[in-house]
Amino acid sequence: MVETAQRSIVTMTGRTLTFTGDLEDAYFRGLEAFHHGSPQFEQLIRGSLAPDSNCADVGANIGLTAALLSTYCPNGRVYAVEASPKNA
Repeated sequence: MVETAQRSIVTMTGRTLTFTGDLEDAYFRGLEAFHHGSPQFEQLIRGSLAPDSNCADVGANIGLTAALLSTYCPNGRVYAVEASPKNA
């Protein structure tokens, strides 16, 4: 078996986060670009959620959205669910 796990560093809302993923996964390879290419989603989160909100990220993949949600809901909870063991 060839090991393809790699780390990717993403900076969001002043925090630097490290994600581990599969280099064969196009989503993982473009993680930083994906985050910066979705400013409307971040605006929606910022305008819709309170600091004590409870959120669910269903189909969480490697957790980029869950990490973003946790930034805006520091006093709440974020539940991340991913069905694929490879991604989870």
